[in-house]
Amino acid sequence: MKRGLVMLFGIALATTGAHAEQEKRHARGLVVPANANYGVPFLSWSETGELPDVIDLREAGHVSPVKNQRSCGSCWAFAGTAVMESALLRNGGEAPNLSEQELVSCDDDSYGCRGGWQPFDYMKNHGIGLEDDFPYAARDLSCKRINPVAKALRWGNIGQANKTATVDEVRKAVSDFGALWVSVAADSSWDNPTPVNTRCSNSQPNHAVTIVGYEKNDSGKFNFIVKNSWGTDWNGDGFIKSQLGCDSLGRHVSFVVPADGVCAPPEFGLRKELILKGGGELKAPGLEDAGMTYDVYKVGQPIPIGKPRRIGPRDGGDYVFRTHNACGNWEMMVKVKTF
Repeated sequence: MKRGLVMLFGIALATTGAHAEQEKRHARGLVVPANANYGVPFLSWSETGELPDVIDLREAGHVSPVKNQRSCGSCWAFAGTAVMESALLRNGGEAPNLSEQELVSCDDDSYGCRGGWQPFDYMKNHGIGLEDDFPYAARDLSCKRINPVAKALRWGNIGQANKTATVDEVRKAVSDFGALWVSVAADSSWDNPTPVNTRCSNSQPNHAVTIVGYEKNDSGKFNFIVKNSWGTDWNGDGFIKSQLGCDSLGRHVSFVVPADGVCAPPEFGLRKELILKGGGELKAPGLEDAGMTYDVYKVGQPIPIGKPRRIGPRDGGDYVFRTHNACGNWEMMVKVKTF
């Protein structure tokens, strides 16, 4: 997480009374870096022909539950995990509950609860782990590396950088990739919203949300279905519908493609027999090379061996190496010889 001075939109607004309390509950947190990376451009939108008038990823079961960022300016992280969770569901897998706190605490391209940018470079370089392994605290914590259960293969921008994407571009991207990370200018009207957003401004984007579909309205225009990160009480269910450009929705829009095989049981070369002449340190080189954490237990002992996991020349026997991935818990029995 970056340190130092940064100008944020929408974190510290001058508010009083009831609106101040509402603003505290509904934190924003988008920070657009001067040298922002937009990933690879999405150029194939004109190649498809006819698109359906309605796509609702919720009806397809491709949207994970609405979460609540609370008073931390971590919308950028919640929108990122929402897009990745949706992409995993769309690929036919079960979406793990991904850790926003890992992004808040460990993504060096952003500023934690003071705001951030699209987290997909982090997901591409490091992957992202489970909420259970690094629970959300709605505050800045020290980085803790946890087992990655999902990873971005590639990601990119829809339309031209810093220009609102066209309706057809975003519709095509929803059709091709599913949920999209998107910026919006969430002004005070977002604290008391309506089911369809019509109170539009042209302010600078200060918030990140997720597009999870679209539908043609009675006037023949398209409303996009937006998933927020302010809890299910917000606007009745945590969602709102809005046209592109309204409140600058669509100034920054991105997709992500998850890497294949993130749910495959790991095969990291753990041997069933480990020889440590005269004792030594119990290590699983494959797991460490992959950046995964693990615990080592002596069979019959309920408490894992503390680090460094050194054993003496008389401590041979059966040990269990335990880790987990998106598919669940995983372990291997290892016989250690110390002669």
